[in-house]
Amino acid sequence: MEKIRLKIKALSPRIIFSRLILLALIGSVAALGYFYYQTRQEVRRLSSIAGFDELAKREVEQVVEALGKLAVLPDEEPIVATVTDKDALLKQSDFYKNAENGDRIIVYPNAKVAYIYSPTINKIVNVGPFTVDNDQQPAETTQVLESTSQVALMIRD
Repeated sequence: MEKIRLKIKALSPRIIFSRLILLALIGSVAALGYFYYQTRQEVRRLSSIAGFDELAKREVEQVVEALGKLAVLPDEEPIVATVTDKDALLKQSDFYKNAENGDRIIVYPNAKVAYIYSPTINKIVNVGPFTVDNDQQPAETTQVLESTSQVALMIRD
C-alpha cells in the first residue's frame, strides 16, 4: 500500500489577521444593519397614533413619578400640561408667577388640586386649589368657511 502524504500549509500570521479583520468587518456591518432596522421599526411605531398615545402616557407616568417623590399625590389619573408661554399664564392668574417655560402643570380634577412642577430643577414650584369656573361666558364663535380644493401630498420614507 502506498502512503499518501498531504502537505498542509501553515497559515501565516498575516493571513490569519486579515481574515479576522474581514470577519469583524462583516459582523459590524450585520450589527449596524440590525440596529438600523430596529430603529426604523421603533420610529414607525411611535409615529402612529397608538405610538403617540403610548409615548404621551409614558411621559405622564414619568412626570407623576418624579412629582410623587416630592409630594403625596391623590390616587387618580392626572391631567398634565406643559407651560409654553409663562407671560400669558401670568396674566390669567398669580398662581403661575414662579412658573417657567417647560414646567409641567399637573391637575387632579377630583381632588381639585393643581401642581406646577419644574423638571429642570426637580422641585414643586407651586401648589394650589383647582376650580372650574362654570359661570364663564362662552367665547365668541367664528364662522368657518369651507372650501374644497385638491391637494397633492407626497409621503417620503
